[in-house]
Amino acid sequence: MRVNMKRVAVLRAILAVNVLVTVMAMALAYRALRRADDSERLVIRSHQTLQAAEETLRRVVDAETSERAYLLTGDAKDLEVFTAAVTLVGAPMETLTAILREDGRGTVAERLRAHVGLTLAAYERVVEHRRAHGSIDAAGRATARAEMDIVRATIGTIRQAETDLLDARIRADT
Repeated sequence: MRVNMKRVAVLRAILAVNVLVTVMAMALAYRALRRADDSERLVIRSHQTLQAAEETLRRVVDAETSERAYLLTGDAKDLEVFTAAVTLVGAPMETLTAILREDGRGTVAERLRAHVGLTLAAYERVVEHRRAHGSIDAAGRATARAEMDIVRATIGTIRQAETDLLDARIRADT
C-alpha cells in the first residue's frame, strides 16, 4: 500500500506539473496572440494615416501643378484640375486630422490643416492675379511656394513618425 501511495503522489505531482506547464503555455500563447492583434491594429492605423497624408499631399500637388500650367498657358481648362483638387482635398484632410487628433497629434493636424488652407489660398490669389492682370505675381508665387514647402515638410514629419512607430514595434516584437 505504501508503494501505491507513492505512485499516486508521483502521478499527482506529474499531473500538477503538466497542468502548470499547460496553463503557462496557454498564457504565453494568449499574450503572443494579443500582441499580434495589437501589432495588426498599429499597422492598419499607420497605413490609414499614411494613406490620408499621401492623398492630402496629392491633392495639394495637383492644385500646384494645374496652377503652374494655368500661369504658363493662361488656358482656363488648366484650372479644372485645380478646382477639383481644391474641392477634393477636404475628405483626406478630415480623415488625417481625425486620426492625428486621436493619436494625440492634434497640433500637427492643425498646423497641416492651416498650411494646406494657406497654400490653396495663395494659389487662388496667384490665379486671380493672372486673370486680372495677365501677368504672374512673383511675390504671390513665392508665398505659395513657401506654404507648399511647409505642407511637404509636415507630411514628411508625419511619414517619419509613422516609420518610427512601426520600427519601435518591430523591435519590441522581436
